Amino acid sequence: NYWRDNLGGLNLTDITIDEIMTALDAYAAGRAVRGVGRDKNSKPKLKHLGRKRSAASYNRMKAALSSMMRYAITKRYLTATPVKGVPAMTENNKRERYLSDSEREKLLNACKASEWERLRCLIVLALMTGARKGELMGLKWCDIDIQNRTATLARTKNGSPRVLTLPEAAIAELMPFREIGNGLVFGSTRSKGQPFEIKKHWYAALKKAGIDGFRFHDLRHSTASYLVQAGCTLYEVGEVLGHKSIQTTARYAHLGIKHKQALTD
Repeated sequence: NYWRDNLGGLNLTDITIDEIMTALDAYAAGRAVRGVGRDKNSKPKLKHLGRKRSAASYNRMKAALSSMMRYAITKRYLTATPVKGVPAMTENNKRERYLSDSEREKLLNACKASEWERLRCLIVLALMTGARKGELMGLKWCDIDIQNRTATLARTKNGSPRVLTLPEAAIAELMPFREIGNGLVFGSTRSKGQPFEIKKHWYAALKKAGIDGFRFHDLRHSTASYLVQAGCTLYEVGEVLGHKSIQTTARYAHLGIKHKQALTD
């Protein structure tokens, strides 16, 4: 919608780098918002967060246009994309927020009391596997092998399949909801084939647990942090998280200081 509003009156071949950068600069100067569900007319409801948009938001907006332009090239509407000449903003993606033992206990208790009965199951799977939110929300019952305690992710962020190993405690969380077939494990109760919208229940659980400044993706950081502090190698952590490069996992190296001290001692 943003790009349609800003560039929709132009022919594809008339869109220049200057016009794209002007629109992106205006976007970056705007205020950050978060989706909080939909109203009775199915229109998105937004919550204003009281801060400027981040570099990550800027880059995602640029990526959306870039994707459309690449599609136009495949259809031979264009021979080159002007987005290629637009620089990205530097992101601070070294965030290392993870749950302490007491926070984890409070969050799981809050999830158990949630109106959505599968919230605790989702959070337990996220903590025990390190899987991304999108990967878990796309998980189907036919992807899960209860006997061998595995779940196969056909599509991941890296574009390659990945197998999650499920501890016994994760299986125990899944069993009360077990189904036969290809339905989503965390499917919507309103729209068949669509994932459940968890935002309302997720933020309610965080509030009940008294946890601030925590995102769903930080559950993945928590998994990595627990593994490193338990003495796992960075290679092993990368295998669990599905990292293609050890450099991605290296951000957690400093958390293994105590283990390294034990080794050298």
